[in-house]
Amino acid sequence: MAISAGFGTLSGFLPLLGGPGYEAALVGGLVLPSFAGFIAALAGLRGQRTLPTVALFDGLWVGTLTFAAALAPLMVHGLVRGLCDVWGDLWLMLLGPGVGCLLGGAWGAVLGVLLSARAGLTGQGSARPRLLRTRVALAVVSLPLASALVSLWRFWASPMVFAYDPFVGFFSGSIYDTQVAAEGLLSYRIGSAASLIFTYVVLAHLRRRRGRERRHAQLRLRYRSAPLSMAGIASLTVSLGVTLNGPALGHYYTTADVQEELSGRVSHGRCDLVYDPTLPKLTMAALARDCDASLRQLEAYFGAPGPERVTAYLFASGAQKQRLMGALHVYIAKPWRREVYLQHAGYPHPVLVHELAHVVSGAYAKGPFKVPGALHGVLANPGLIEGVAVAAAPDEDDDLTLDQWARAMRDLELLPPLSRVLHLGFLGENSSKAYTVAGAFVDWFRAEYGAAALRAWYGGAQLHQLTGKELPELERAWLQSLDEVEVPPLAMGVARARFDRPSIFGRRCPRAVDERYLAARRVLYADPAASLRECQGALDLDPSHLGARLTWAQAAALSGDRAASSLAYAALEADERLALAQRALATEALGDLALARRELSTARGHYERASLALLGEDQLRALDLKRGADTEDALAALVALLIGAADGGPEPTLAAELLGRWSERAPEDGLPDYLLGRSHYSNGRFSLALPLLERALQKTIEAPRARAEAARVTLFTACALGEAAPAVAALKAYRETPGVPAARLQGVLRFAERCGLTP
Repeated sequence: MAISAGFGTLSGFLPLLGGPGYEAALVGGLVLPSFAGFIAALAGLRGQRTLPTVALFDGLWVGTLTFAAALAPLMVHGLVRGLCDVWGDLWLMLLGPGVGCLLGGAWGAVLGVLLSARAGLTGQGSARPRLLRTRVALAVVSLPLASALVSLWRFWASPMVFAYDPFVGFFSGSIYDTQVAAEGLLSYRIGSAASLIFTYVVLAHLRRRRGRERRHAQLRLRYRSAPLSMAGIASLTVSLGVTLNGPALGHYYTTADVQEELSGRVSHGRCDLVYDPTLPKLTMAALARDCDASLRQLEAYFGAPGPERVTAYLFASGAQKQRLMGALHVYIAKPWRREVYLQHAGYPHPVLVHELAHVVSGAYAKGPFKVPGALHGVLANPGLIEGVAVAAAPDEDDDLTLDQWARAMRDLELLPPLSRVLHLGFLGENSSKAYTVAGAFVDWFRAEYGAAALRAWYGGAQLHQLTGKELPELERAWLQSLDEVEVPPLAMGVARARFDRPSIFGRRCPRAVDERYLAARRVLYADPAASLRECQGALDLDPSHLGARLTWAQAAALSGDRAASSLAYAALEADERLALAQRALATEALGDLALARRELSTARGHYERASLALLGEDQLRALDLKRGADTEDALAALVALLIGAADGGPEPTLAAELLGRWSERAPEDGLPDYLLGRSHYSNGRFSLALPLLERALQKTIEAPRARAEAARVTLFTACALGEAAPAVAALKAYRETPGVPAARLQGVLRFAERCGLTP
């Protein structure tokens, strides 16, 4: 038990393990059950005259003590640091490694009973006990290992990334998803309890009997009673029923299960789209075309052909994706299956090309998972995996290029060393930072040494073999190349806000905080008072959480407490711990409050100050629209569309009516037609959106950013409908709009190429 207590004590000093919770349950489930099984098996060997059922109870007691000895110091760590979600975390611990230790102890007891029937310790030399202990250790880990191999097989052979395991409990599948959905754990443990009962019944029918040589306690079956036998049959039925009905209970899903629910099908070229039937068919057909064109674009980047066919699974929501394969906010690719898994996010999908890059690059990798890393990718290199995908498919909505972001990080001294990024240390960095740095370096490497060298590196070749240089020398050359990259001055503040944040391992209670914050966002407009409570719960755990602070202020305004809301926004605006770009969000919110009250001068002052600190085209365009509202028609429509009523959020139905009135009264202004067309586009109503967007471009749109976005959305809409003429006109209008950032222009040109337009 001292070892278990030491495990709980030492692990509590590690990030994310400073108390009971999902991570502690996961690590404990990997270690503690096998330890309990080893102790229980040794005890069973020593007690050869003990009844098998007594040995089982001894094993369960060992499992209980093993878990309790580890949980106690974890609770102390949690009390010292502050518990995150005490009841939820304890529930995970009890149903995870808690029950796992009971199963481990029971498994050890069964082994002890079986082994003691084959070899006694009495009269044996010292070599015999040592040999038996070695055999016991190997036998104990065999069942947890076999169970883990079943989960690994499901990961390899199906879309699943999550796993339920008898010893570990639950694994959510992605470290970047802070929300854990383990609703099936209770029903899973009903099966575990039934298995324990069946084990007891079997052992109750065994009796020890000494052999003639009186050295071995042989086991003999002996009928006990009908009720006991019926209990065994019932428990076995429940255990098998839980196992066989895993898909119905949410414990596991096969490819056929997922495809049965995602019954929509559309194919184009080499791309097969499997989608939820509630999603719009027109959008799915457009995505299938974009998927096929993306494969050709990626193959051109890598300079070699990729897989013959690719399957893209498109779920209706993140919740559906999490339930069926185990990832809520994170998008997943499985190169060895030539599949990607995404939730619906409009057209063009913002992450489809990135995930396809994983599949295409997998054609150049070795091993069972088609990714780079040690042991043929079994120990994967996440930095190289993600760096290649980011370089081949950079964010087409980003406001700076990869090189510009890297230069900004370098100048701010936020750039992590490549020796950490291109190894497992990648996972310990802020995800935005790690992805951007890895992508920028990989893109530079391809430009310097060619696509063939990049493919060889991804396939396992060493850098010094390909370039004659080691990583530190290559890193110095890359950093020197950043001297030639120009970065807008505003990028520094935005880069600090974006990249100077801790990873999930450096945050306090990230899962509990994010769960409460997202709950606050979900009920913000429907129940502002509940949103306030959820925000306060998140802030009690993490007072610096920017999203929760902003949402608290917004919920206070929606609750009618405008004074408290204004004070909260003012405190954020004056908080010097925040980057200027973060403080500008509060400044804009103060402007929204003033604009809703028709205090135009005050609102415009806030918007002007906010624009001096923000870089994003989407944010700046919204500021341009709000501060440019100079008529009552424009003001009413924009408030309804972007801000909403004092006691509610944006009102799209009212906004559509007001935009139509604005368009009628200002026939020369293209802005209302653009906004109404964009609303139709966002909802997948492309045939309604295109005439409005074309008409908007034929009129005057004073704000350059709004005109550029009108052209960009027109391009997307025309490509979704397969209309070449308006797509060509929209691309021309976009390229002719002054002030378009280089990164945005590159993204539009990449999309236009996939649409079949010549840049």
